[in-house]
This record gives sequence, C-alpha cells and structure tokens, in this order.
Amino acid sequence: MESKEEEWGETMSELLHYLSPQPASTPVYTKGNFFYRDGERFLIKGISYIPPPLNAEQRPPPAQPLYIDPLADDNLGELKKDIPLLRDLGLNTISVYNLSPSNSHTAALQLLEQNGIYVLVNIFSSIKPPPDPIVRGRVRFDATSDPKPYYTLPSILETFRLLDELAEHPNVLGFAVDAEVIVSSSLTPLATVFRACIRDSKEFLARRGKRAVPVDVATSQNQSFQHLAVQYFSAGGSGSSSSSEATTPQTLETSDVPGRADFIAYDNWAWAGKSDFQISGWKNEVEMYERLTRSPMLFNAYGTNVSQPRVWDEVLCLYSPDMTGVFSGGFAYTFFECGGRKYGLVKIDADGRRKTRNEFNSLRNKFRKVNVRFEDEVAVAERKDFEDWMGDFPELIQGATGWLAGKDLPEFPGSWDDAVQAVRDQRPE
Repeated sequence: MESKEEEWGETMSELLHYLSPQPASTPVYTKGNFFYRDGERFLIKGISYIPPPLNAEQRPPPAQPLYIDPLADDNLGELKKDIPLLRDLGLNTISVYNLSPSNSHTAALQLLEQNGIYVLVNIFSSIKPPPDPIVRGRVRFDATSDPKPYYTLPSILETFRLLDELAEHPNVLGFAVDAEVIVSSSLTPLATVFRACIRDSKEFLARRGKRAVPVDVATSQNQSFQHLAVQYFSAGGSGSSSSSEATTPQTLETSDVPGRADFIAYDNWAWAGKSDFQISGWKNEVEMYERLTRSPMLFNAYGTNVSQPRVWDEVLCLYSPDMTGVFSGGFAYTFFECGGRKYGLVKIDADGRRKTRNEFNSLRNKFRKVNVRFEDEVAVAERKDFEDWMGDFPELIQGATGWLAGKDLPEFPGSWDDAVQAVRDQRPE
C-alpha cells in the first residue's frame, strides 16, 4: 500500500504534467551510452503508435498503401483525439511506422511538440526479401547469397524525402532503420543492407546540412543471435569513413566500416506475467551487453500478453538502476487494439471514438510511479564512452544460430549529387 507521501507525490506529478507540459522543442541527443536533453539524462518512456489498417470498405484503389500514415496532416483530427490519452499515460515519446514522403507531417509534429512528445520514426520498412517460390513466406540465404540487390535507389530516395522533411523538427528523436525482417540466421546477410541504410541516411543528412538526427537500427527478438546483431550494428567507430570512399572487403579495417548505429533498439518479450529482473532474463541481458557494447540501447517493443491482463510490473524494473546503466527505456506495445490480439490499450469504435482497456490504467499507474521517482532511484550508473570506443565485428558463423553478415556493404546505387538534387526538387516551395 502506498504511503500518503507517495500518493501526494503522484498527485503533484500528475498536476505538473497536465498544467505545465514541457514542450519537446529541445532535440534529444546521444552521448556515450545515454540519451540527453539540455544536458540532463533522458529516458525514453514510449509506446508504439500504429493505427489499425484500413478495412475492406476503406481501402484505396490497388497499389495504394493499406496502412495509415499516423502523422499525415490529413489524419490530424485522429491524432488530436489521442493526444489527451498519450499525455494521460505520462509518456514522452511515440514510435511510428508507415510515414509517406508524399504527405506533409508538419501539423502533427508541431502538435506533438507542443504536448511534450518526441517521435522515433521507422524507416526503410520496404526492404524485404521476396517470398520463397517453393516454401511460401520463407526465404533462404546462405554464405553465398548476395543481399545487395535489395538495396535499390527508389527505396532510398523515398526515405531521403522523408528525412529531408522530418529532420527539421526538434522533436524527431531518431530514425530507426527497420531490420525486423531478420528473424532467422539465414536472413542475417541482410544486415549488410541495413547497415548501408544507416550509413547513407547519415550521409544524406550531412550533405543537406540538416540536423544530425540519431540513426539507429530496430531488430526483432531472436535469442539465438540477438547478441550478434547488437555486436554487428555497434561495431566499428563513430568516425568511420563515408560511403564515398572506395575500399574493398579485403582491405577494410574495423575502423573503416561505415554505418555504425547511433543507438540500438530491439524487441523484448521476455517478461511475461509475474516475473522479475532475474526470472525474466533481463539481468543476464544487462550483464551481457555491459561487456559487449557501449551503444545506447532501448527496447523497441515490450509487453507480452501471454498472461492477461497485463499488469506492467516490468515498467518499474525497466526504469530502475537495475536496467538504466545499459538501457534508456523503450516502447510499450501498443497504443491501438487491432484484430482482437489484445495488445492494444485503446479501441476505436465504429464512430471513431476511443475507449481505453483496463490495461491502459495499469500502464498509466506504473508510469506515474516512475515519473515521481528521484533521480537516484532511476539512474545512478556512470556514462560509458561510445564515441571513441571501437567495437569488434562478430565472426562469420554457419548454422541455424549463426551470423552471415560481414563488412562488405552495398555501395550507394547512384550519384550522390543527383540523389540530393532529386530530393531537393521534390520539396514544396
């Protein structure tokens, strides 16, 4: 049972949150293995914000997107319905998918900024291998497979157009290269493509003179090679050579391989039902990544619903000294209910009205407890150097739990001058 002092603290935190929200007008940045805002440690208290896909009656003509762009100006009315709920949860960040460069996102990002909400934008989700013609939905790679053809100029230019617009907004926390398609060892060669995505996204932002928005990688959970994925995307150095410098795989030193992620986010479904720091395996992960990397790290998605209703005890652990020496928070999964999967906290009825599920209140209450903690109750670990640290690449390993991605990355498939000019030409006056 909470003491009167704790109840009073939560009440005051709630009042301050509603009456004087701090606008998300100051960019968040990484330093060492932590995030900062205005020189103070910043923990990502987020949720995945993915509207349900269009139903059969709403679907546009063929070849048009099935999923909704949640931050498009045309959908601003829907976002306005959700802002009070996002604020009620006590969050400071959302992660979004399916943003289209054909849409303007200015109004939505400004609204989120005013309400103190940062945004992690997933990019390059279109890079997926085609289905196997023999085994439907499965693709086989081996040591001789060449993933480079999947890195195409149209997908790159589409993403660059998005970066060009979004980098101008201070509350864009980062761009997350979506590598969640790597769900088996046979697909790990695609990691070279996603590392090229990181490399070229940074290069484009620099060539356009934009803010150096952090570019990370988002991966799915796979216990057999998750640590190898983290090692791969944090390998090399922060000053690695740019994509325009010609090298060969044989001459590449670790320090020369570009495309190191500025931070790493991965799905984590290990905490299920009544659990704790040790039973969930989180203790082992903290100890492993303390040894393996100095990259800032997040949970890209957490909150398994194996045991229902979810009580969200993992939130109290995630934002405690047990975790915050390595992890800087993450994204609860997920805001919207879709297809009866019982992962969403909010249901949309036929009239577009929002109805919260009981799990919404549970998550809100846990974040309120976190938000009133003193600094020494949340994060006490010292920052580790990442900028000057040199991470080693994992060895190439064959087999069902192996790793097949090396240092040889796809080159940028075109002219940089032409690509930058093409993006510039498509920006509205």
